[in-house]
Amino acid sequence: MERKSNAEILTEIKERMKGHRSIRSIRAILSEVLQASPKFIKDFTYKIDGHSWKGCIYVARNSLMGSIFSYWDSKPFIVRG
Repeated sequence: MERKSNAEILTEIKERMKGHRSIRSIRAILSEVLQASPKFIKDFTYKIDGHSWKGCIYVARNSLMGSIFSYWDSKPFIVRG
């Protein structure tokens, strides 16, 4: 089986995040797509100027380390680490 590129992985995660809004759903998606254990996924939640920014940071030591998978209000927002 051929390994997906990081861009393909991030695109798949973003597409799967559409229609979901919870940190629990992000954790489930990351666990499945990245084959990540819960210890490599850290949650965060912030309120900024009346907006809600919540998500997870992927902390495993690999090429996606430090990537942020989040929602800005209800819009999926991903930053590659």
